[in-house]
Amino acid sequence: MRKYCNYFDMSLKELLEEAEEDEMKGVKWKHSMLKSKLVEYTSHVSKLCCRNRPKRNELYHLFLQVL
Repeated sequence: MRKYCNYFDMSLKELLEEAEEDEMKGVKWKHSMLKSKLVEYTSHVSKLCCRNRPKRNELYHLFLQVL
């Protein structure tokens, strides 16, 4: 949770208030700030995790070198 807050440079309280504000305004989930932030953060984490992972083609070539 701390990393999520740091990524958006917001406190947990600020994030909760933002989500509650959207809810009180009747903003649909697909247009909410919470959803857009979750999508953005998930993409960010996914890119970090996959940055050092070899691509499928590279794995195939590594496998052939071992044989």
